[in-house]
Amino acid sequence: MNHLGHFYLCVSVLLDIIDNQDDVRGKVISLDPGVMTGYDPDGQLIKWGNDRDFQDGNLVRYFELKKGTIMPLYEEPAATTQYTQYATDPALAQTNGVEEDTTNTEPTSQKSDLERYWEIVKANPDDFASWEYLIRVAESAEGGLTPKSPPENITNMREVFDQFLAKFPLCFGYWKKYADFELTIQGPTEAEKIYERGVVAIANSVDLWTQYCGFKIEHYSDDLEAIRGLFERGAANVGLDFLSHLFWDKYVEFEKSVQDYVRVMKVLDRIIRIPIHQYARFFEDFNNLLSTRPIAELLTSEQYKKYEEEVKATPPTPTEGTEGEQPLPPTEKTEEQIQNEIRTRVYNLYVDSYTKTHNEVNKRWVFEQEIKRPYFHVKEMDIPQLTNWRRYLDFEESEGDDTRIQVLYERCLVACALYEEFWQRYAHWMISKNRCDDARNIYIRAISVFIPISRPSIRLSFSCLEEQQGNIEEARDIYKNIMESSPGHVETIMKYTHFERRRNPDDLSKALNILTSALESDTLDEKSKSYIIVQYSKMIWHHKGSVEDARQIFQQNATKCLDSKYFWWNWFKFELSQNDSEVETYVKNVVEMIRNVTTLSAETIRDIQNSYLEFLMERGSTISLYNKIDAETHGPIAIRAVADSKKRSVEEDDDKPSKQLRIDGEVDPTAVESGAVSPVVSPAASYAQPPYYPQGPWSTQGYTSYPAVSAASAANAQQTSYQYPYQYSQSTAGAATATSATPTQVPSGTWDYNQPSATGY
Repeated sequence: MNHLGHFYLCVSVLLDIIDNQDDVRGKVISLDPGVMTGYDPDGQLIKWGNDRDFQDGNLVRYFELKKGTIMPLYEEPAATTQYTQYATDPALAQTNGVEEDTTNTEPTSQKSDLERYWEIVKANPDDFASWEYLIRVAESAEGGLTPKSPPENITNMREVFDQFLAKFPLCFGYWKKYADFELTIQGPTEAEKIYERGVVAIANSVDLWTQYCGFKIEHYSDDLEAIRGLFERGAANVGLDFLSHLFWDKYVEFEKSVQDYVRVMKVLDRIIRIPIHQYARFFEDFNNLLSTRPIAELLTSEQYKKYEEEVKATPPTPTEGTEGEQPLPPTEKTEEQIQNEIRTRVYNLYVDSYTKTHNEVNKRWVFEQEIKRPYFHVKEMDIPQLTNWRRYLDFEESEGDDTRIQVLYERCLVACALYEEFWQRYAHWMISKNRCDDARNIYIRAISVFIPISRPSIRLSFSCLEEQQGNIEEARDIYKNIMESSPGHVETIMKYTHFERRRNPDDLSKALNILTSALESDTLDEKSKSYIIVQYSKMIWHHKGSVEDARQIFQQNATKCLDSKYFWWNWFKFELSQNDSEVETYVKNVVEMIRNVTTLSAETIRDIQNSYLEFLMERGSTISLYNKIDAETHGPIAIRAVADSKKRSVEEDDDKPSKQLRIDGEVDPTAVESGAVSPVVSPAASYAQPPYYPQGPWSTQGYTSYPAVSAASAANAQQTSYQYPYQYSQSTAGAATATSATPTQVPSGTWDYNQPSATGY
């Protein structure tokens, strides 16, 4: 039996023991010759082994046992032996026939489970699972969590919730759990404060607003205006969400409970105009009220009077007589006829709204049915869902309704909070609408909680916005913080340099000092330094107007950049750009160095020589040099001395042209054939970057390693159902095509608009 089998056998036997006896402290059981299992005096399970795997692993694992569950609590990497546990418990050692080790008589301080797990989450605050275990440990404190519990238990529980929700504020289920805890300890007043904190942290959570309103109804049932005010706040935040039907159900239910049918009709009037899940059910509810309740209860007095006057002003329909007789003259309308006509008019008024809503829902259904995880989680999201969010945003933006666009962005940023591309996109959309303050708030939200400084792109965009808004010191601080965290990030170096250049256009000393410091540091590789050297020379040339100083920069660093295509292309193009009488000499000198000194590939040299031939034809003073270069470049193999006989150490594939910096801080110091280009990461390129995952396969070195998601893992992710901590049901949408899925003809296994939702939000 392998060790995994041993473990599950242990679990099975131990649960049987726990079911039949409460006190297991000090007991020892042996379930396999290679694995020993026992309990220390505190009742904690201790395992040790003497076969190879356990000795090599050197693990001591503690467990907390509860009826029906076994939860791993602590893993200590310190070296141990199979007898280590006996040393801390003489009674246990004697029971098992092991002599007590009296060589070390110093008392051993035992840390509590709560202290152990605090150490773990403080050492690695991104470890979501450890936070969950910490919460469970705090909840299971000895003495329980009641108003009469020890004060330290209550304080510990609050501290755990506060720290966890500061790190993961989008976990709405834990806000509800925190509020329930305060309700038990201190009553509804303190619980309401937690709910308020929660709806600020995750304002677009349909579930949290629904639970908050339910809490308000239960504990403040007499304050109708306060309850309605809370519902209206919730409607402003989540009312347009496609999955807001749970919230609207609660609102309608409340108004019915107080028998205010005028308000019920007003709420339903709002709902049937919104493209949401189960919209048809709300329209059916509207019709039921319209047909069963007295019409005067459903309309305000002003509305009823208006409809009544219109109906009375309409001539009654003549009563048909028998065959051969004249129609009877119209009689005055009865009260029942008036009310029926008013009902018909009201119904017809809302049918058009319902039809329009039906069409809007159909357009969005193709995207909604592909959303499998609308809540936040640190687990990686699969590629099809990311693609669906991008397309959904594209669609909503094409519709042009700014309110609905903003609602969808906020929804997306719950499920995709760890993907900076969506934060960037949202901020850019806000800027396009001249809402720079809102864009600034988006950046602050992103960098404060979700996107670490090891992913600097979004902070660089934020610093550019701060500079535009006149917040110069704030922008400078952002650059400095990134430089401290990621000193080798070339994009930051260049943007910071040009930021200081814009601040002091007449004095380039600060800007040039940044480049000089980068070149002198050990954080850049040779390719990155080649890029910085070229930018240094360009800044001297463009902003100081000194061609000779710029040329000296190239000349002084030529031997350091022998294999850099980017360096030599830019030096060559720099010389081509001059118009003095010596331009031909300088260009020739650079070409001769490229041919005879550098280690560039043969193909790169041929490309440069082709450009040189164009220069000689258009600006050269003699044809003989042109003919010589042309023959060596395009002539027979025997005379292609440079192209074919000279061995090169760098192949072309190792130095491909690139339009941007690589995100690992290195520069691909090349240029496209048309010329050198700026290494600014384009939005499209940044969208392709994988997100920040706190406990995913990321390197501890931060931004220096960002593995891409493989196709295999993406496929596996689609096939694996992830059990979310809040026990949300997962969608089981079938394989029917999206275009065929409509609210009236829904494929098997998808949402039915005429049925209550099984998944919620």
